[in-house]
Amino acid sequence: MISPNLITQTQPPARAALTSRDAASLAVAQQWLADPRFANLGPELQNIIVRLQTFVQQANQGP
Repeated sequence: MISPNLITQTQPPARAALTSRDAASLAVAQQWLADPRFANLGPELQNIIVRLQTFVQQANQGP
C-alpha cells in the first residue's frame, strides 16, 4: 500500500495553530450541545467537549 504520507514530507501544524483550533472547536462543540437540533448527539458531543477541554487546559499550562 502506498499512502501520500509515506512519500511526502508534511509538516505538523505549529503549537499555536493547534491550540487555536482546539479552542475554536471547543466553542463550536459547546454551541452544538446547547442547540436542540443536535440533542440526539448529546453524549458524543459531551465526549468531544471533555477531550477538547483537556487539550485546551494542557496548552494553557505550557510545555
